[in-house]
Amino acid sequence: MHSANLKRLLVGSGSGIKAPQPVQDAAIPSMPKNARERAESAMPELDPTQMPSIAESREILLDAIGDAPDMTFIRTTGNLGDELIWAGTRRLLEGHIYREIAINDVAASHGELSVICGGGAWSRRYNVPLPEVLAVAELRFERVIVFPSSFEIAEDRVRAALEATNALVFAREIESYKRIQGSCRARLAHDCAVFADYSDYTAPGSGELNVFRTDDERSGAFDPPSDNDDISLTADSLDSWLRKIESHAVVNTDRAHVMIAAALMGRRVNYGSCNYFKVDALAETLPGFDIHPLEPATSTNTSTRHDRANDSRSARVAVAVVGRDDAPGVATTVESVDGDDVQVTILDRNSLPQVRSALDELVDDHEHVDVVFADRDSGVAANLRLAAELADAEYVLFLEPRMRLRDGALQQLVAALDAHADAAAVAAALLDETGIVRSCGGWIANDGESISIRPTWAIESTQLAETGWVPPLGTLIRRSALDSIPLRSDFDVFCQNVDWCLRVKEQNPGGLLACPSAEIEKPTSDAMSQDPSFGNRSQIVGQLPAHAAFFTEHGRVLGERLAELIPELRLPSGEVNYSATRVVLDRVMAGGIHSTLIDWMNGDLVPLVEEPISASERKIQAEFRERVEWLELRNESLIGIENGTWWRLRGKLAPLRRVVTAVRR
Repeated sequence: MHSANLKRLLVGSGSGIKAPQPVQDAAIPSMPKNARERAESAMPELDPTQMPSIAESREILLDAIGDAPDMTFIRTTGNLGDELIWAGTRRLLEGHIYREIAINDVAASHGELSVICGGGAWSRRYNVPLPEVLAVAELRFERVIVFPSSFEIAEDRVRAALEATNALVFAREIESYKRIQGSCRARLAHDCAVFADYSDYTAPGSGELNVFRTDDERSGAFDPPSDNDDISLTADSLDSWLRKIESHAVVNTDRAHVMIAAALMGRRVNYGSCNYFKVDALAETLPGFDIHPLEPATSTNTSTRHDRANDSRSARVAVAVVGRDDAPGVATTVESVDGDDVQVTILDRNSLPQVRSALDELVDDHEHVDVVFADRDSGVAANLRLAAELADAEYVLFLEPRMRLRDGALQQLVAALDAHADAAAVAAALLDETGIVRSCGGWIANDGESISIRPTWAIESTQLAETGWVPPLGTLIRRSALDSIPLRSDFDVFCQNVDWCLRVKEQNPGGLLACPSAEIEKPTSDAMSQDPSFGNRSQIVGQLPAHAAFFTEHGRVLGERLAELIPELRLPSGEVNYSATRVVLDRVMAGGIHSTLIDWMNGDLVPLVEEPISASERKIQAEFRERVEWLELRNESLIGIENGTWWRLRGKLAPLRRVVTAVRR
């Protein structure tokens, strides 16, 4: 019996779901405005200060869909709370003919209308890959609707996606509506979980159920009780999730959909806040239900700033710690920085309010520490450049949270630059958690087509030595070198670092040093994911414009790095397919990242793999390119001569030349 009811809850009768069809044509016609206008003209006028009822929300959403014989429901990823949204959406769409697809299938689908499932994945913690799903859907479908969601536009990716979209976007509570109404075509309607079928979950319950988040979206304002059961992560199905709620009379939670389901089942709900306004705002959409705040709502004001950097005292060494949402990691790094005449500046990349508060406390405890709070996350590369500009010191050291300087490391780096006035920077030995050296400077390999980094890790001596590459973090840099050779803020960190090292080598050969005796612990970064999912690839594609700009600047591709990002760029032999890397970068520059993402998801990104050319053939091609460049320069010189005054007078001067020749004879 339960399985039958669960099927009704998940699908609903007459949903008309069918499998997505493969795309045959690459080009999708532009959206006809009249179709959109017809669909929206039937929608009632909305008072933005008033939340429509559940019945009114149903009509508003269905009116937005209109007469859409070719509709696609894009199901997002998530936990069991999100499955409740899917169930409610399917029930809302009963009687409509539509196909349901997962995010991974968006690039291979097209049609008249796509409906992106609502939810909370437009927040600071969870926003991958919905901004890219929205952008790709607009390229593949004539109309796009985002069903009721919460939006945290303090997150740069979310704000940028809404500012760029032409989709109709529904907020599921008034707070989100207020925040997005100036950025996009915004409307207001209830979360689709309210449309799910709860008729089989009416048994009387007893006792209390504690369901508090244990993931990254918990507020941190209190510790979960000992009997806490985060059923959105522990239950094995949506039915068991609902049965757990049904079996209790009182539910205490900071999960939005546990609150909604319990309220609609007639339970008393005591709710607390998560790490942003979502739960409190959704509670306000359910007047008349037995729900009560468990604690005062957590403030979402992020305008409080503690910024002493402009008033900081002058120091010989400026240490910049660039991070986001990691107060304990920042504290670990700050505590490891010792020595006199050192100023530490924390550059916070738009962290959560509670993280900012923790950083304020850290600053209060350390006289030599300042913090700069950013209202936007412009990325690590841009923040490194900002740190270089803010630094009022002779030397600058860039670090990230959880890096730790071992005793005497900073003093040895300073001594190295003091002893070598012509050096631009000196790299420390970077150790992983086990104490193994992962790099101590290194070299930049350039084969004429590609540039790659070769870190030095086998240290045979503790003596200071010349090197050809220094990493972006854990390297002490002379401030005057950053002034004369500024960091590029339009690159990502990898491209920025290689670009800077190349320019230093060109202007100051021998200006990069490595100091093996100065040791800094740096936790190992996560390995590059080879997951072919839409979410992972959308993040990778976001890095490609920097690589395209680097290629334009230097005429070489960062081949090994690109092959790490896109495995298809590696030939069966293991070599990098350089011609393919250039084709990919050309596609990025010509069509943008979202068209590139569509190509990749559909298997059309990388051209057919060809046999690698031999080293001798590459040498011939390089010599040919050099000859062509010489001929082009020679041609420019000849054109200049032909356009000159003496060349134009050559006819008149010819008789005089004959007279002079006769006299000489």
